[in-house]
Amino acid sequence: MKLQGRNLSSGLSGDDVRLLHRFLQQLRFAIPDRERLSGSFGPGTLDAVRRFQASQQLTVTGIVDELTVAAMNRELTRVAAAATTSVVRGRVVNRDGLLVTTGTVRAFDRDLRGEQPLGESRLGAAGSYEIRYSTNQFLRSEKGVADLVLRLVAVDGRELFASEVLFQAEPDLTVDIELDSLEPASEFERYLAELRPVLQTVAIADLSESDIDFLSEETTLPTLHVAWLTVAHRYAQEARVPPEIFYGLFRRGCPSDLGTLLLQSTTDLRESISAAIDRQIIPGRVRDSLESSLTALSKLRQEFPLRGVDSGGPLAGLLSLADLTPIEQGQFINAYVNHEGAVESFWKSVAQTPLAARAARLQETFQLGLATRNNLPLI
Repeated sequence: MKLQGRNLSSGLSGDDVRLLHRFLQQLRFAIPDRERLSGSFGPGTLDAVRRFQASQQLTVTGIVDELTVAAMNRELTRVAAAATTSVVRGRVVNRDGLLVTTGTVRAFDRDLRGEQPLGESRLGAAGSYEIRYSTNQFLRSEKGVADLVLRLVAVDGRELFASEVLFQAEPDLTVDIELDSLEPASEFERYLAELRPVLQTVAIADLSESDIDFLSEETTLPTLHVAWLTVAHRYAQEARVPPEIFYGLFRRGCPSDLGTLLLQSTTDLRESISAAIDRQIIPGRVRDSLESSLTALSKLRQEFPLRGVDSGGPLAGLLSLADLTPIEQGQFINAYVNHEGAVESFWKSVAQTPLAARAARLQETFQLGLATRNNLPLI
């Protein structure tokens, strides 16, 4: 600590007083909350300064001058050197014994006035945590060990677990956490947990082919699965649908080309996503937004022909020969992929829509497409 152009005394306030408060707390002198929050040198701060000066055999003035600051710096150096490091570690599992790989474990020292944070550890693929802390983090001078409380917080901020107080915690402590009601992490979540430390600030959607190869080798995750994660995050930005949806579809065998994927019926998409949830490929929470995601995909299916033949797949190519506007193409595609029943009944239903005048031409085009395997120049 250094004085910033003035001695500190009762009645002053500012950043230098706040710095003084931090130093006094590290030396285990309590500062009233009102003075600490306002950065003011009040009666509590004055009392702490006087007691510190007395403990160092300085003249007790209650004024923080150069001699007092020098004594504080010496004492802080001594306390830091004498501090011992403790560690608490363990694994987090659900009631079935499966590892929980997402979330953060936080450790606190409990006293009568509240909890003092000691550190935190993010769960990884091994479902393990390790938190190191030192005795100079305790604000109560009489404490040499922590009265430890552990909390597990989900990615979305929900508290999933809080331990009982572990009084006088051993300096090397193992505490395994078992959650009663938490679903095991899905494949999607486990993969992200493994990739996150390697990715650092790089967005998954921005990964190149060489990036994907590197990540696969670094994490031992299947290259194809990392590629699907990348594509899923790209499509999520475009469609405003959670990336879990696309990843689940890819893992259930649906096409990874967006135009071709959108040719799957809503019923088929729903079944594939539900199966991915049931097999813990994607998180169970996806089920809550499943219908809204399917609605978004249906809307995207109708809009896709507006991007041109090259982006709409073979079906859009056939429709371009039938003199339909892009909007009409989208309407037709949506009806076509979601129709259930015989093909003949579908064409009869088209005759009852605004596309009735083109129904015959559409049917002829599709029959030629089938005969030529969608060879557009021949049609």
